[in-house]
Amino acid sequence: MFVHTHVHTDGSLQDGLSTVQDIIAKAARDGQPAVAITDHGTMFRETQAHKLGAKYGVKVISGCELYLSRGQKGDKVPRPYHLVALAQNEVGYQNLIKLVSLGQKQFYYRPQIYWEDLEEYHQGIIFQSACLAGAEAQWILSGYRDKAREEALKRAELFGKENYYIELQDHGIAEQKIVNRELIEISKATGIPVVATNDSHYTERNQAELHRVLLCLQWGITLDEYTTRAEEVFSDEHYFKTAAEMQELFREVPQAITNSLEIAEKCNFKMSFGELHLPQFPVPAGISLHAYFLEQVKEGLIRRFGANPPQEVNERTKFEVEVIEQMGYEAYFLIVSDFISWAKNNGIPVGPGRGSAAGSIVAYLLGITEIDPLKYDLLFERFLNPDRIGMPDIDVDICQRRRQEVINYVKDKYGEDHVGQIVTFGTFGARGVVRDIVRVLGLPYSLGDRIAKSIPNGLGMTIDKALEGELGELCKNDEQIARVVEYAKGLEGHARHASLHAAGVVITPKPIDQYVPIYRAAESTYAVQTDMEATEERGLLKMDFLGLRNLTIIDDTIQMLPIKIDLTSLPLDDPETYKLLQDGDTLGVFQLESDGMRNLCRRLKPTEFEDIIALLALYRPGPLESGMVDDFVACKHGQKEAKYLHQTLEPILKSTYGVWVYQEQLMRAAMVLAGYTRGESDELRKAVAKKKKDLMDKHREKFISGAKNLGLISEEEATKLWDDVFVGFGSYCFNKAHSAAYALIAYETAYLKAHFPVEFMTALLNSVIDNSDKTAAYLEHIRRELKFKVLPMDVNQSSAWHRTINGAIRLGLGVVKGVGMGLAEQIKKNATYVDILDLCTKNKESLDSRSLENLIKAGALDSFGPRESLLEVMKIALERAKKGNSQQLSLFGAEEVAIKLPTLPKRSAQDYLDWEKEALGFYLSGHPLDVYRESINRYRHDSSQGLAEMQDGSEVVLGGIITKVNLYSDRKGQTMAFVDFEDFQGTVAITVFSEMYNKHLPEVGQAYFIKGQLQFTSFGEEEEIKVVAKQMKLIELEIDIVYVSGI
Repeated sequence: MFVHTHVHTDGSLQDGLSTVQDIIAKAARDGQPAVAITDHGTMFRETQAHKLGAKYGVKVISGCELYLSRGQKGDKVPRPYHLVALAQNEVGYQNLIKLVSLGQKQFYYRPQIYWEDLEEYHQGIIFQSACLAGAEAQWILSGYRDKAREEALKRAELFGKENYYIELQDHGIAEQKIVNRELIEISKATGIPVVATNDSHYTERNQAELHRVLLCLQWGITLDEYTTRAEEVFSDEHYFKTAAEMQELFREVPQAITNSLEIAEKCNFKMSFGELHLPQFPVPAGISLHAYFLEQVKEGLIRRFGANPPQEVNERTKFEVEVIEQMGYEAYFLIVSDFISWAKNNGIPVGPGRGSAAGSIVAYLLGITEIDPLKYDLLFERFLNPDRIGMPDIDVDICQRRRQEVINYVKDKYGEDHVGQIVTFGTFGARGVVRDIVRVLGLPYSLGDRIAKSIPNGLGMTIDKALEGELGELCKNDEQIARVVEYAKGLEGHARHASLHAAGVVITPKPIDQYVPIYRAAESTYAVQTDMEATEERGLLKMDFLGLRNLTIIDDTIQMLPIKIDLTSLPLDDPETYKLLQDGDTLGVFQLESDGMRNLCRRLKPTEFEDIIALLALYRPGPLESGMVDDFVACKHGQKEAKYLHQTLEPILKSTYGVWVYQEQLMRAAMVLAGYTRGESDELRKAVAKKKKDLMDKHREKFISGAKNLGLISEEEATKLWDDVFVGFGSYCFNKAHSAAYALIAYETAYLKAHFPVEFMTALLNSVIDNSDKTAAYLEHIRRELKFKVLPMDVNQSSAWHRTINGAIRLGLGVVKGVGMGLAEQIKKNATYVDILDLCTKNKESLDSRSLENLIKAGALDSFGPRESLLEVMKIALERAKKGNSQQLSLFGAEEVAIKLPTLPKRSAQDYLDWEKEALGFYLSGHPLDVYRESINRYRHDSSQGLAEMQDGSEVVLGGIITKVNLYSDRKGQTMAFVDFEDFQGTVAITVFSEMYNKHLPEVGQAYFIKGQLQFTSFGEEEEIKVVAKQMKLIELEIDIVYVSGI
């Protein structure tokens, strides 16, 4: 028997290869009774390990390989010692996570602790001397054997000899032979016990080279370069060995094997699951939490429904309150209600709801949501199942710009050390990892591109799935590709790096590091070392604070209006709003601005709020591919009759014209037709969504049997409903509560655009002021479709941000590259200016040559003279301003020191456009395609902005102009080109292979129609959109209609 007490997983980011699943499954197969997980400086995988340990019957020991500083507390000393720590009990676990958290807070190259920390937090922990990087080993290798002995005794004295073990490792590394011999002597001389470990970094011996590939990725080197750096550190023996292998390896030191079992017997900390750790909500003195909760709910009832709420409202409220009280979630609801109320009272926009929480009337009464769930038949049990205690999940959308203020309020209220963000892990994806492997193997980039392109770009795509297609053929015919793919399979899905979850926040009743360790995600930014799933499993309250740009747009629009608008009282039947939706004029409207959604709006022609709810639920791959969208549109317009299996289904399906769209419809049907309870209907929903056969079979029998007993429909009808609707419903049904909440934001943005288009589009432009492609698309929409005036930026007229002026939009200086909001606001503050010298003088501390040049090229100084002349004198103006020209102005007068602009030949309109593109990222005074506009608009084509929502491999037709051509040689030595291609909405990369290139010889400035195939290419977590040209046609001012319609 043997127990591994020094094991690394992929939680030791890009250092450990093993997954927790692999480690624990192998330990179970080998009959090992326990295993310790000791990742470097973190405990990312401990929750998963304990869950799997319980499943496989293997005791999991919580541990960590700590980094112990060589200096005193606070010293910044590189190259810390390694030290393994294992929790024996609850006290030890608390001290362990405290040490790990301190390491993160004292980060210096690595998360390191100090001896002083060990003095305070060593109780209940077993320590091991670690690997060759341990203190004793380092002293021995430096020739100081006595120092090594002193170090061991010092530790044994602090920890207790029974709690400190000297590690022996043997990976066939020469230094280990030397160190082990001396460590055994120290053990004999001091009585400090030894323990055999294997410092496992991968699971099987044959993964040694794959592990080296992983290390090369971490270090940014090739596999050929690896031997010069790390041959002495890792051998082929750092795998998770069997007990028999370890016993054979240390047969001359059997006590080292026995001691591993002794350690396992001493370590009995057991992680608890299912115990909730909800923070306390501070209530006024003299009142209980429950009484205060009821008080707030009653106040909400009066506020929402008046003094005499309808019976249905009272019954639903009573039911929800009882469930919330029974589950102990009153504090949770009050916490969320409190920070939302604070945000609203401080003018911070908050969304009307998100996810299934919109199905709760208590959430509506407490101001958490703004959707009446009874009005739209939203179900509470979709949010909180009364039959199963589970952590509720209320996610909140907050104005993107002010989100952090709300988080700061929560930190102030509950304590900085009680609130933290949540970690998330980026993983090696199928396409990205093959490129990584190609780079590490030193192979040509083009090979990685070729392999990656053979992997379809779809949700859930894996290398194994891709091997069933083109990738499999490539591997059969090319050993090099097969090797790359084999390595890629080994890394796919493993953790690549840790970062902050975009929205997740955890709140704890006691300091966070009394529950889980802390992770340093960035300078002064800390998170819990548990991801969203592990955080919930540990019983911690987590919620999403999501920054939503559209809430900022709504707020900015309202702030510009001369009248006050209360969004909560907007009429939901406004004719102008529905006219805008029916026309598909929804660019900028929340969730409705994509090309596909605009087309669907035109087809559906929404006439009521329920239609908008359905729009958001329907515009997804499942419904679009199934034909149910066509059915929905046809039924709405009376082109097809809405059919109901039974009259009891009509009220359930009437809002969707007889088409099954929502999960709530399935749940309601199960309750009405088959007698399901509320909780059972939610279990059915989950079974349908997960498509698990055993669960589906169980519910099929229950549904048909229940329907038969209830007698509303026959057994045959119940069977038909199950087989025809419920079986495939998981592929296209959607959460109506979420759809309803987001439909409200969509309606609000549509209302503002319909009634206040100038203000709305100004706010919209400000929301994308740093995105030139989006700005270009919105400006094109304003000029060509909305047809109101856009005024150029001007140093005397513009603010930093875009603003409205007399029914027009004045562009802001902040949109100019290299200027930034700080300088833009300063320029506005110091205005007005008489000339370029005055501008430079008043802003001489911040204005540099790049920002001034871009201001000129963007046209912001056009009031001072021609751009070509201003560019000629800009350096002189900057130099004179720096030399104190303002004093000269006061002494001698402006005429004597003014810079005279030279008279130069007028540059072409194209030159001006090129300057604007350079300074802004988009064209402002016109577009190179303007002369072709009529020809391009005459024919059907796609837009560059709409490509992102299309499927990989789709055929597209684009009309635009070439702005850049990069020539390369392909594998056959033929010339091919990578082209930047620009239409009125933005830019897309076009690949023109040699045959096509030689046929057309495309050049910068030429306008083309291009038919091609859409490709999504992954680079790590980034994704690039490109089009491979299949046909090209020069655009003439009068173009052949037959050709274009066929292109």
